[in-house]
Amino acid sequence: MGFLGMQPAAWWCCVQILVIEGLHPFYDQRVRDLLDFKIYLDISDEIKFAWKIQRDMAERGHSLDSIKKSIEARKPDFDAYIDPQKKDADMVIQ
Repeated sequence: MGFLGMQPAAWWCCVQILVIEGLHPFYDQRVRDLLDFKIYLDISDEIKFAWKIQRDMAERGHSLDSIKKSIEARKPDFDAYIDPQKKDADMVIQ
């Protein structure tokens, strides 16, 4: 027993966690090979668009029309490069 009848301090070893975020975290096979566990956040279009509209109007001064045009223009790139990364994730959270 330790001081005043308390258990002695225990040594805890932490697990190393590295969070990588961005649009293309799993695109490169070399990066995927370095990761033990990969999580893909599959956010609904409604939520993504609401976040983008809020940010771009408040922080960047863009109009709603220009934001909608930007979203539509980027949809093919999302479908080609971002969304396919789900298949490389160990877990997909919706």
